[in-house]
Amino acid sequence: MAREVTYAWLPVGLLMSQKFDSMSKMAKVAMPVLVVHGAADRFVPSRFSQQLYDAAISPKTLLLVEGGSHNNSMRTGAAQYRKALGQLFGLRIYGAEDLGAAVANGSGD
Repeated sequence: MAREVTYAWLPVGLLMSQKFDSMSKMAKVAMPVLVVHGAADRFVPSRFSQQLYDAAISPKTLLLVEGGSHNNSMRTGAAQYRKALGQLFGLRIYGAEDLGAAVANGSGD
């Protein structure tokens, strides 16, 4: 995958000291998987995340963060992250609005 990043004309293979064969390992992951990618990432194509997602066994979630770039997906898609994690692990994840209401009502379950 590293050979197919945006700056493929650079010898990135020479710069990378660690190489990971994620594709061959995904089918062996025996826990929930959340794959997140910024839809506006100009360096790494989102199809790589789609391939990782396809290779994973369930339960799995693919989150493409609209407006998220290579480095800001977590900040840009914070609410999406919380929701995806909650759904993946069967948890109730509070957003700021939910938490404020729960505290006001004394119902923080």
